[in-house]
Amino acid sequence: MKKQIRKANQAKVHQRKNIAFRMNFLFFSIFVLFSLLILRLGYLQIVKGEDYSKELERREEIGVNTSVPRGRIFDRMGHVLVDNDPQNAITYTKMTSTSSRDMLEIAEKLAVLIEQDTKRITPGDKRDFWILKNSKEALKKVSKEELLAIEKDSSLSRTQMQSKINTLTRERVTKEETSSFTDEELEVLAIYREMMAGYAYSPQIVKSGNVTKEEFAIVSERLGELPGVDTTIDWERMRRSENTILGTTTSCKR
Repeated sequence: MKKQIRKANQAKVHQRKNIAFRMNFLFFSIFVLFSLLILRLGYLQIVKGEDYSKELERREEIGVNTSVPRGRIFDRMGHVLVDNDPQNAITYTKMTSTSSRDMLEIAEKLAVLIEQDTKRITPGDKRDFWILKNSKEALKKVSKEELLAIEKDSSLSRTQMQSKINTLTRERVTKEETSSFTDEELEVLAIYREMMAGYAYSPQIVKSGNVTKEEFAIVSERLGELPGVDTTIDWERMRRSENTILGTTTSCKR
């Protein structure tokens, strides 16, 4: 009788140990799985987060404003008074996550493919462009003492402080520095300023009217290398008759 009781107790002890081992193994497995899940989530969000965000922007369907031709105007005899003249155009659409550096790289690639008039470039454009291309030298335009004085000014918000620093930096860019650009760099600047002209998701015309067939074709072939760039048809309002007395024709060109 005592042997049977002893065997029963040993069986119960063995069963409890077996259950405890299984429970410990189960908890350890859950711990390992959750650890792997947390590591994977951290990798996706921290390491690959920016890449996936850009990929999402490329794939996400977002409504944008595009130029469309206005209606033709006829007289009572059916003659066209005002019409639309279609023209090849190259546009750029900026995303919210696109940085100035990204746009500069695209402008440099685009400058190799097309010719851009540089007459519209202003001295302010040249100063901003010099700061963008020479960021380390631009930081030295404002001394450490001036930076400390601005930061200690409690009447200024963080945005106002940065605005004041930017203003001082722009004012101290010399004419010699802005005159150092080559013709190729000025062409890049002319393209870059047009790309920067609008808001995110609003296509900006980089070149229109005088886009050659060769430029239109070569840019169309390389759209995959130029994020945000597109080739399209622009239009210009044309008067076809001199019989009109009042009114003027308009253009969609920005």
